[in-house]
Amino acid sequence: MSDLANRCFSLVLNSAWQPIGYKNTIDALSGLYSNKFKALNIEYIENEVSNMQPMTWVQWEKLEIRPTDYFVNGVKKEIRIPTVLITVNFSKNVSVSGVW
Repeated sequence: MSDLANRCFSLVLNSAWQPIGYKNTIDALSGLYSNKFKALNIEYIENEVSNMQPMTWVQWEKLEIRPTDYFVNGVKKEIRIPTVLITVNFSKNVSVSGVW
């Protein structure tokens, strides 16, 4: 199995866009395919974020591979590895408590 399959590339956000964890490539793509997540397509112009759009699997699999993207080889095509995932059904707020 490829080393990329086990690396945690994907930051997971809840539906309020708060970070709640990470997923490896296999879990990220399978969760995206099964509609547990939406992948955040981040577009850049001159190294600055120009657009961010949540996408379903059907939309994500049609994206072209950019020179800076990590990807996996599928049977018929290459598929980008999402760097940010948004949960579809998880909306709990994450609070951090600490001693100040």
